[in-house]
Amino acid sequence: MPGEEFDDDFEFDLPEAPPVPAGGSNAQQSMPPAQMEMMQQMMQQMSGGRPGAQPARQYPSDVVMDGEEDGPHKHWTTVYPIYVDAKRRYRHGCRRVAYEKAVLFPNSLYLANAAKRLELEYKHEPNRTHPQDWENPGRIKVRLFGPDGRPLHANIPTKQKLIEAISELLQSKAGGVPPPLTERRRCSQQSSRAALRPRQRLIRQVPFPEPLPPHSPALATGLLNMDMAKMPGADALKSMGPLGSMMSSMGLGDDDEPPAAQTPAKPPPALGRRQRKRVVRIGR
Repeated sequence: MPGEEFDDDFEFDLPEAPPVPAGGSNAQQSMPPAQMEMMQQMMQQMSGGRPGAQPARQYPSDVVMDGEEDGPHKHWTTVYPIYVDAKRRYRHGCRRVAYEKAVLFPNSLYLANAAKRLELEYKHEPNRTHPQDWENPGRIKVRLFGPDGRPLHANIPTKQKLIEAISELLQSKAGGVPPPLTERRRCSQQSSRAALRPRQRLIRQVPFPEPLPPHSPALATGLLNMDMAKMPGADALKSMGPLGSMMSSMGLGDDDEPPAAQTPAKPPPALGRRQRKRVVRIGR
């Protein structure tokens, strides 16, 4: 009514926050322990190293985030995990060490730890990706040469020696010695990418808690164990040309299975002169 004042002094009980589980938040419970430990190591590396550890040489801010790649380390030697990955073919921009000396499950954090053990000046770029290894992001930049072009370390004079030294350190830490291959599978070094599928399936059977880094896009999108050959519309990949080959090179699908036998199409029946005239008239 016009002469009355509205009283809005009402008291309501505020909703209570849900109790936090004893093991932490839901995000922490959903993350496997191996991923959590690897993420903590990366955060410790970003803060300058493990607390209490005193390495022989300490270089500040070893991790380089997005937007900081154009520093003095831009022209240092680059090492990607694919260079020591046993699941990849030899050369062609991929593995650069022998299969027996390669690493089963490398990642950029392992590369950074290996460079630290070798007492090298390095930078860790966790978000940089090799064009042929999108599911395993990250790389390191190592300072091997001085301004005059001469190597700074007598025991590691070239990039190939650096990759071999890193592979030797990581093999026992990231899966162990690669499983032996048959003679037929050894020939896959000179064959197509489809010949690597038996090797990749053999290596993926090796038990390892963390085959990919925690920030891998394959883990975020659920493509790690996806088989495109069993998905609806998989037959369309066979007629996609270069795009289908690219999907196959990513490990999506299986090219080793022999194609299904197809019955030859029957030739069209022969037409008589009158039938041919009728077809021409209808076409007009």
